[in-house]
Amino acid sequence: MQPPPSHGGGSLFNTASHNSDTAMRLSGDHPAAWVQGHMTDDSMIDGDFLRDDPTGQGIIQFENGVTLYAALTGRGSEYQAICENGSVYIMDDGARIEMRVPGPSDHRGRSSLAPGQFPDDEPASAALNIVGDLVHSLDTGEPTRGGVRVARVGLELSFAIIYSHRRGGVRVEMRLEHRDLLLKRVHAPRQPRYRA
Repeated sequence: MQPPPSHGGGSLFNTASHNSDTAMRLSGDHPAAWVQGHMTDDSMIDGDFLRDDPTGQGIIQFENGVTLYAALTGRGSEYQAICENGSVYIMDDGARIEMRVPGPSDHRGRSSLAPGQFPDDEPASAALNIVGDLVHSLDTGEPTRGGVRVARVGLELSFAIIYSHRRGGVRVEMRLEHRDLLLKRVHAPRQPRYRA
């Protein structure tokens, strides 16, 4: 599989961490080798403190050669996995999925992609998959697919985008050894919109 672009518009810690998690899953959960990033507004950096959750975008290169292009496009949670023999495009936060497969060649012999047909599968419940993952972990002693490990990696990728930006957009090698930046919000936490 080659570059899976991730389109979104949220902040690095609240939203991009979920996008990174999805990209890691699509790339086989391989560790990141390096990150190169750009923040849209660095005014919230005050010395060694982040005063809020910033927005940013960047490139993440995984150790297996898969490259993630995380772009702030305002299109919500959309992903595109470009594979050797076609592509899969996930839109509307998973509500719509398109597959494209090799199509006929043009008059110059260049290949094209044409709409493909997904295999007939039953829709999967995210909650049942999570419970099944926990049961598998309890039965086998293997770690869960998510959990603290994945959360830490997602946060580290978000911090790497910030560190890259602070250093002029250079590549930042992973795993981050020296971290001197802390997120310290200056406003109260958001309250729930709905109450029981």
